[in-house]
Amino acid sequence: MSGKNKDPKLSQEELNFIQKIFKDTKSDLVLMPNKAEMDAPAQDPRILELLQMANELRLQADVGDYTLMFYPRVEFIKDTNTRQFHLGYPTIVEKSGHSRSRRIHLEQEEINVVEARGQLENPTIENISATGIALITEHSNIELVPGKTLLTLRVRFSNQEWHDCDCSVVWAHKHDDKIKLALRFHKLSQEMYDQLRSYVYHHSPEIQAAYDGEYRTL
Repeated sequence: MSGKNKDPKLSQEELNFIQKIFKDTKSDLVLMPNKAEMDAPAQDPRILELLQMANELRLQADVGDYTLMFYPRVEFIKDTNTRQFHLGYPTIVEKSGHSRSRRIHLEQEEINVVEARGQLENPTIENISATGIALITEHSNIELVPGKTLLTLRVRFSNQEWHDCDCSVVWAHKHDDKIKLALRFHKLSQEMYDQLRSYVYHHSPEIQAAYDGEYRTL
């Protein structure tokens, strides 16, 4: 089974092992970008072993020019005394050219952003990914030094709750009397991270089509 410090790709033998567990227990494990409930007996030692390892797994699927990275986790639901296996939405990495997280260019104000301490004036989002964000701002009240300047953004998706995101400056330069800058996210909440990955996935129709056709189930 692949751990965080090992080759992230599951071998065919490992895939067969997972498939066999759920076939033997008459349960289906559906790898969809949300969650899969497991009805298999909780006392089954193979299920317990799989659950214990789930939070250390990284699953990888190559789809065309992209790599989809999944970080599954298991949650215990107290009310129903059951466990849920959350595959979640993938982090999408572009393989062509420089390897980097897939960025989505915003065509409308679907996401709101402000700098928590007022260091950036009227920032707008140029593009966003699961790992960072590019902004255009009218003015910065502090010097933007790559690798040193830290900012705290408050980000909100479609009138949902605001989330604080600690960021570091990757680069910054003047552009038509404004400032363009790229920031790398740090210390994201699980909810914010899930929202980012969901947003990127749902704005990548070509990846959805390939993924749903080839990688949806084991």
